[in-house]
Amino acid sequence: MQKYFVNIDGQQSGPYSKDDLKLMRINRGTYVWFEGQDHWEEMGSIPELSDLFRSEPPPFKAPTPATPEDQETKGFAHLLHEYRFPIIAGIALLFGIWFTVYTLNSKDDSEASALKKQLEQQQEEAIKQREMLQSQELERQQEEARRYQEELRQKKRQQLQLRLDQAQDKLEEEKAKLEKIEEFHFLRTFAEKEEQVNAQMLIIESWENEVQRLQLELNNL
Repeated sequence: MQKYFVNIDGQQSGPYSKDDLKLMRINRGTYVWFEGQDHWEEMGSIPELSDLFRSEPPPFKAPTPATPEDQETKGFAHLLHEYRFPIIAGIALLFGIWFTVYTLNSKDDSEASALKKQLEQQQEEAIKQREMLQSQELERQQEEARRYQEELRQKKRQQLQLRLDQAQDKLEEEKAKLEKIEEFHFLRTFAEKEEQVNAQMLIIESWENEVQRLQLELNNL
């Protein structure tokens, strides 16, 4: 069985068995020598002795008192760790809601844009239709005005023609009277005949002027 020599606080002692070493106050930094070694080495570097320190606790270090900021940070970190799954689920839910709203808004914007374009087209068509109807109505009114003016012109022409015919008849009638006045009559002096002829000539002249005036007015229609 292998025997070990140890050096504790500058004092060499031994030999000890491995079971003896388990009962001693040693650590990984305790120097040990055994047969086959050229020099002393720390126990922690000897593989066959490593099982002696498997249950050795780490060096004690007093914890540093936590500041309020550290406690707040630690508490927040603890809450994050404890509620990480609900938080992740909440974030995912919010993202899903945002994405749904964004998609709906985008769809609404597209539909609104298409509806606006459709309304604009309908307004343009309505404006064109109204302008066309207004143009047709204006043409109809103008046609009615032309027809009305033509009817008035024809009516006036008929009236003028009637008056002209009457004036011409009256002129012929007065000329016939002149012929009778110019015939020989007993008991009438030459002066009386001349007076009657002159008077009838004036009547005939007035009717001739009337016929010329009516004829000229008729020609100007």
